[in-house]
Amino acid sequence: MPFHKDFSTLTGVGTFELDIPKWTSPVVIEYGYEYIHRVLYLFWRVKGTRHTFKISMIDVLHLAGNDYEGHIKTFLQDFRNEYIGWVHQGLTEPWMQEYHEEYKHFVEF
Repeated sequence: MPFHKDFSTLTGVGTFELDIPKWTSPVVIEYGYEYIHRVLYLFWRVKGTRHTFKISMIDVLHLAGNDYEGHIKTFLQDFRNEYIGWVHQGLTEPWMQEYHEEYKHFVEF
């Protein structure tokens, strides 16, 4: 389900670019950080979308050895595959349609 975060509440806000196969390149990632219950979280989104992803920095360390750019690139490659599946199913849920509206200009079919 889509999640929207007000980036004005985050610290360390910035951007970086990624080249991801089968995405309109470069993909610009907006990111920032926030503590939730004493755990530092990374919030990020594709610039031009509202949907925000979040992951604890503990999980980034565990999953990607602190390579958050690599983690995001891998995540978006997997997300593209899921998204294409939703499109082929006919975007049967309202939340699928919301993702479609946000990502249709970024993902190559």
